[in-house]
Amino acid sequence: MIQWKRRGGSFSTGVTRRQTPVIPGNCHRGQCGDQMCSLSNINFFRLFEE
Repeated sequence: MIQWKRRGGSFSTGVTRRQTPVIPGNCHRGQCGDQMCSLSNINFFRLFEE
């Protein structure tokens, strides 16, 4: 999660295949707020790691 925040887009490259239209699409364009992006990504990462 830290690397994704620092690069601001590296997260989407890793999950483009599964979640392209939702998280990476919105976050990459910067349409959703950082807080919303962080929450969505954190929840998504938890599901991914668990």
